[in-house]
Amino acid sequence: MRRQEGGLYDALSDRRTTRSFEPRGALPLEHLAILLYEVFGCRAYATMHPDVITLRKSSPSAGGLHPVEAYPLIRHVEGIVPGLYHYRVRDHVLELVTPLERDEAADAITEITAGQRWLASAAAALVLTVRFARSFWKYRRSPTAYGTLLMDAGHLSQTFYLVCADLGLGAFLTNVVDTAACEKLLRLDGLAEGALAVLCCGLPTADQSPLDPEFVPFTPGETI
Repeated sequence: MRRQEGGLYDALSDRRTTRSFEPRGALPLEHLAILLYEVFGCRAYATMHPDVITLRKSSPSAGGLHPVEAYPLIRHVEGIVPGLYHYRVRDHVLELVTPLERDEAADAITEITAGQRWLASAAAALVLTVRFARSFWKYRRSPTAYGTLLMDAGHLSQTFYLVCADLGLGAFLTNVVDTAACEKLLRLDGLAEGALAVLCCGLPTADQSPLDPEFVPFTPGETI
């Protein structure tokens, strides 16, 4: 089998988890804007009923409902004051929720990820939440309703990883989160809207983390 190259195929090959970010490296504002739009932005819409509009995004969503919201926790991004923001898809803008000092943002990243200190050096952490009502009206009788929300977060996370790979950024996903700390920071009640996972990104360090294995190429039918 001949390996495909270019564009998406290169991003798939380069996609990897980063566990060590450059603490002094600022994320370019343009890269954050690209990430937010390509992963969470709206590409198109359709009017299904006078009162019902459905959106098309880059990742699939159960029922086309897109219940996941993104709250960027900015530590070190060029041109942006550190703090907690909400990404408003309609206007492709960041809404400031809480301003923070850079050290406070780093501490907040550690707290919401349940003490994963190595993530404090990420330039930004995106808290993924779900607005339950968007899915509840359709899936309230389904025993796998919550599972569809986790699948949505998974789809978004893979798209996030691929865009980061294309931009040359490090990416990390964790669902080991302190949901109470997330919801307190985001001022959520946990019932109408609650935390699901956290995505981190930033400039990878030149030295590979000791937690990252050294991968070698694999050829189907020939390797091992």
